[in-house]
Amino acid sequence: MKLLVSIGFFFVFGIQFGFAQQTKLDTLLYNNEFKAARTHINTAFCDSTSQIVNLKFAKFYNAKKVLDSTYYHLLSIDSTSLSEKNKGDYYFLLAESYKLDDEIDFAFKHYETAKKYFQKTGFYKKENEINYSIYSILVAQENFDYDVDEFLEIFEKQAENNQWNDQLVDLNLEKAVLNFAPQFRDSVEYYLDKARNYNSKQFNPLIENEIDIYQGVYYAEILQETDTAKYFYNKIIDDISDNKNKEYLFYAYVNMASVHRYEGNIDKAIEYLKLAEVAKMNAYQKSNYKLLYELLANDFAELGQLDSALFYMKKHIAYRDSLNIDKQNVSLTKYQAERKEKQNILLQTEVEKKQQQKTNVIYGSAFLLSVSIIIGFLVFKNTKRKQFIAIQEKEIENQRIENILNEQELNTIDAMISGQEKERQRIASDLHDNIGATLSAAKLHFDYLTSNSSTANSKEILEKTKTLLNDAYQEVRSMAHLKNSGVIAKEGLLPAVKKLAKNASVKNGLQIQVNDFGLNTRLENTLEISLFRIIQELITNVIKHANATKADISLTQLKENLNIIIEDNGEGFDLAEVDSENSLGLYNIEKRIEHLEGTFEIDSKIGKGTTIIIEIKI
Repeated sequence: MKLLVSIGFFFVFGIQFGFAQQTKLDTLLYNNEFKAARTHINTAFCDSTSQIVNLKFAKFYNAKKVLDSTYYHLLSIDSTSLSEKNKGDYYFLLAESYKLDDEIDFAFKHYETAKKYFQKTGFYKKENEINYSIYSILVAQENFDYDVDEFLEIFEKQAENNQWNDQLVDLNLEKAVLNFAPQFRDSVEYYLDKARNYNSKQFNPLIENEIDIYQGVYYAEILQETDTAKYFYNKIIDDISDNKNKEYLFYAYVNMASVHRYEGNIDKAIEYLKLAEVAKMNAYQKSNYKLLYELLANDFAELGQLDSALFYMKKHIAYRDSLNIDKQNVSLTKYQAERKEKQNILLQTEVEKKQQQKTNVIYGSAFLLSVSIIIGFLVFKNTKRKQFIAIQEKEIENQRIENILNEQELNTIDAMISGQEKERQRIASDLHDNIGATLSAAKLHFDYLTSNSSTANSKEILEKTKTLLNDAYQEVRSMAHLKNSGVIAKEGLLPAVKKLAKNASVKNGLQIQVNDFGLNTRLENTLEISLFRIIQELITNVIKHANATKADISLTQLKENLNIIIEDNGEGFDLAEVDSENSLGLYNIEKRIEHLEGTFEIDSKIGKGTTIIIEIKI
């Protein structure tokens, strides 16, 4: 799916729903039956290699348009070990992912590679699907002037000759767009009706929504029949609850805004644009939001609300700069030049081959006569040469086997050393993060008992200390058995943090309170463990260094972001005097948060306590 804009409206462009193999997985993904598709992968490919399983999951997440997961599975694949056909799938999925991420230059490069493998292995339908994909991305690329008609012409010829139903849908939609003009109304409706007819043979609601958007755009922007356009856009909005294509809300809302703008109702246009802003959009986020915020900026400027116009124009510029269209176009021009050069070389090679064939005919008789005279000598010489080559090949083979054995021995040693080093690092991290924290809290209780041995709550302090020492013992046993935190695995992050706060609090001493908002569901287990270890180490620092009487831990989840704030009223410290060598704990925490793609901020002043803010995308 690709977004186009013309005179202020959006419509879907270049969707392909190919059935190159008509496998069960393809069918489930085509019908958006993602739960069944995942189950099918886990059962049907359980005995396959990890390369094949990763390839299938990459296809699964690409169909769902979840780019991070798609990239993860693709990057987990050693493409050199794949078959020629699977290499075609691999590079096709890479190209699709780059296209959905608005990296058009990389998409074009990998489409060309995939096309080569599909052609080589006889998957001509998939090869033809790529012809349309390349046409779609190039024709929609801003400020890029290149003749792309050859791709559409090849696509049309192959789709019609083979009667590939799904590709004929794309072809007729493209023909409808090429006729978008008031005087060609009959042609546009003819091609849109043909697209609906081909879709009905193997009905897909996503394609039906796409055709509705094309038809709505034509009525609104070309024929200026806004009521009819609203009918098609409302039809899409109403259909969303009946299928799984929530992303189509974005296109429907933006096009509906265009209709209201055309009618002079700017307030209503802004209302629909804001609905589009919060609609789910996994694909083409940079290009779609770039255009969306430009429309919002223009509409607010039209109303004279310049503060809002400036706000959205800044957002538009940020997305525009992230696309880096000029750099993409330079790369595309380079790829196209290389492609043309290869085509010219092939053409020149073919011409030279034909010329050589003519020369061979002229000199053929003379050559055959010469061969008949010396053939006996050549047979004798060839026999001797084969014997010599056989001896050389045997020596080379022995040398190759010896090199392989040496290389395998070195790889085994490297792997063993690497594994030992990782295990040492893991044990050191667990000792620092977990057992260190527990013993620090126990020490705090003992220090309190030493200076307040006759107080009424001594028994309570002793019980807490006993509990902390028991926790430390259990942690040592868990490390010995290579297990994660039991509290995290069974109860989750929030209960574990609350237990940490309770154990670390001391009556008439440090009191730690936990506040949470929006953290209603469990996070992924490894993420929960990482976050717990980070919070645990930060509380340990408060206990050991802050001399605080109060600390607060706040956990707030807003949509896909988790905010963690840890504050204390202790002594504070001078940030300018902190370095990685003298504060290994803070340095390690910052690196772990960077690994989680989060941010880590410290605000501290001597005598005014410390505030640490962590932002994690979940």
